[in-house]
Amino acid sequence: MTMNVAPQEDQQAYYFPMSFAQQRLWLFQQMQPDSAAYNITGALRLTGRLDIAALEQALQQIVQRHEILRTTFRQVQGEPSQWVEPGAKLILEQQVLAKAGLDQQLQVCRELAAQLAGFVFDLETGPLMKLQLLTLAEGEYVLLSVVHHIISDGWSMGVFVDELMKLYASNQQGQAAAGLPELEIQYGDYALWQREWFTGDIRAQQMDYWQKQLAGMPPLISLPTDYPRPPIQRFQGATTMLQLPAQTTAALKTLASQENATMNMVLLTVYFVLLHRYSQEQDLVVGTPVANRNQHELEPLIGFFVNTLVLRTRIEPHLSFRALLQQVKAMALAAFDHQDCPFEQLVDQLKQKRSLSYSPLIQALFTYQNAPEQVFKLPGVSISHLQLQRDNAQFDLALMASENANDISLEFSYNTDLFKPETIEVLAHHFVNCCQAVSVNPELKPEAIPLLEIADYHTVFNAWKESQTVELVERSVMAAIGRMPMDSEATYLTGNARLYVADEDLNPLPFGLPGELCVGGLSGTCLIENPHGSERLLPDPFANQSGASLYRTGYKVKFTPEQGFEFIYHSDQQGAGKRFRVGLGEMESVLRSHDAVKEAAIVAGVDHKQDSVLTAYIVSRNEDIELAELSEYLAERLPDYILPGEWQFLAELPLTINGEIDRPALQGSIDQGLGQEPLQAPENEIEEKLLHIWQQVLLLTEIGTEQNFFDLGGHSLNAIQIVSRIKQEFSLDMPMRTIFEKPSIKQLAEWILMTQFNALDDDEQEQFLDELAQLSDDELDSLI
Repeated sequence: MTMNVAPQEDQQAYYFPMSFAQQRLWLFQQMQPDSAAYNITGALRLTGRLDIAALEQALQQIVQRHEILRTTFRQVQGEPSQWVEPGAKLILEQQVLAKAGLDQQLQVCRELAAQLAGFVFDLETGPLMKLQLLTLAEGEYVLLSVVHHIISDGWSMGVFVDELMKLYASNQQGQAAAGLPELEIQYGDYALWQREWFTGDIRAQQMDYWQKQLAGMPPLISLPTDYPRPPIQRFQGATTMLQLPAQTTAALKTLASQENATMNMVLLTVYFVLLHRYSQEQDLVVGTPVANRNQHELEPLIGFFVNTLVLRTRIEPHLSFRALLQQVKAMALAAFDHQDCPFEQLVDQLKQKRSLSYSPLIQALFTYQNAPEQVFKLPGVSISHLQLQRDNAQFDLALMASENANDISLEFSYNTDLFKPETIEVLAHHFVNCCQAVSVNPELKPEAIPLLEIADYHTVFNAWKESQTVELVERSVMAAIGRMPMDSEATYLTGNARLYVADEDLNPLPFGLPGELCVGGLSGTCLIENPHGSERLLPDPFANQSGASLYRTGYKVKFTPEQGFEFIYHSDQQGAGKRFRVGLGEMESVLRSHDAVKEAAIVAGVDHKQDSVLTAYIVSRNEDIELAELSEYLAERLPDYILPGEWQFLAELPLTINGEIDRPALQGSIDQGLGQEPLQAPENEIEEKLLHIWQQVLLLTEIGTEQNFFDLGGHSLNAIQIVSRIKQEFSLDMPMRTIFEKPSIKQLAEWILMTQFNALDDDEQEQFLDELAQLSDDELDSLI
């Protein structure tokens, strides 16, 4: 395929449409204007006789050579566009560090790099790249760089450094040219070509594959986290690094060769297994980046080309790792055959529920790098990378595996709002343990692949043992068997009775991973009185004495040495809500913490579309409590993707004979009560105007004021149009994120009214309130 170049006049600013990838980052910046999540930071250590003038000249030459480095982003007639300026200079900031030992100075360089990484770029004014040259001593320098991802990617940084070295050398030697051929096209040409090419049959073929491949995919991977997921992502991150030993690397390469696969595929399969063991989910989705430079004209360009593929597989318990590898291999090859579909188009086309609390489609990323390391050459100067700690995270968890001569470097990036450093350190070692296990025996099934080393098992068992008392065991057993009466001698408890956390195959689980609470060391037969007793009572594989039994309680728990055993939910309680993967008990606790709530229960069910829905049942202390107040209270403390979709106020909650909440009774009320509700009509002038805007943008006539914008088929481009038309109609600059935070007409109308009121000065507000006081109830309802 070829690309046509759009000729432009010299010395005149001109604009192109954004590429699909650029448009996604532009939208992100509209929603998070103060975020530095998409900054790419680097540091080069330069040792020798550096010619700073030649360096500065080379930088300016690169800026003139690549239009993307002179590009800013703004709207033209409501359409996101990229503007190319005819001339722009890249200023090389310089700083001399205080005299100190070299190690201390390099640490200062890392701290300055971290500060630079947090720089917030203005996409509309630019420039979108900053460079700092730090002088440590004579002949010792560090070059720091930060660039916004919207104009660059990993490949591009390699292009930038390569051209910098060639231009520096030619400038120092007084040569006019550096042997760099003229660029055939610029990034703007690519953006035009992409939008023209990805249409018609090509778009239909690509989309058809991905819609079938991703139909019904889970919106969120539920890894066990140390902290509750915040309602709005902050993209704060950190990294953990370790090496995959050379012996294990060699064994995995042999396995890859035997299976006619690549190391990329082998490690990706291990990553899927690890995510499965942590999340206990079978349907898993992982993202992986591809360079997306399939045409030779694109190879020498700087710009944002990288695309993200959505890789989905299902972990079947009966499959061996070898068989799973073949399954992942086939899936990956098919995905690579359809890699031209922009990730952004998938996000819009699949129409999953959008949330500011997690990334769309993928929350876990896998990257494999096996390209030879770039060779640095400057006359009289040696160059090396200065390793930096990343402090941003675009995903919950990301693994980058980099192939070295004999081993593999593993870098785990993670969201620090979700995970503690020690949690990811343990996870990283579990990944290595999985690699070692399958390298020795690829016939292992996923559940049998050990996460723990032998020494780790002793640590886990000892921690379980030390955290337990007879009282704790008795309470757990009583809860597990429905608080049934015990005989006078408590014959089912023996001195060896202990609590365990295990997976489906009764493998002990590491600290922090959710599993089933099992009570071991039991004897006697009174457990048979429990309805599930006979099917849950098994021989105890952990007991030291013969004849002991183990009871599978059905309670999902996790254990940490600091917190002990934490109850999450019961298997009967979770029901259809398992897709939410959040403990209902935790959500109920948040509701009960509200002063006006006496009792609360949340029950999972399915609506008329067979989508998961949560219903909150409230017993209030105050009859005047309003639903809006409770909804806002929950929204401030929980991610929006797990907020209840239905609310009911009751005089009291139904109880079982044992005094517990009768959840099946509540579940029955959900199943009987859910149905197609009538559309809510506009109740005031603002809602009527918004309805008209939505009808025009979404090309729909039947819209209720309480319907969700994205459920109606709205996507990012529609959101841009909504924001633009609201600005025209109401003379308001509404942030893009407001569409995500208030996705219904009714919610937007309330926001507009409050924004208009807050824009008034004190006298105007007082006059407005006085006028409201003069209105009748009907007039007030019509207005508000």
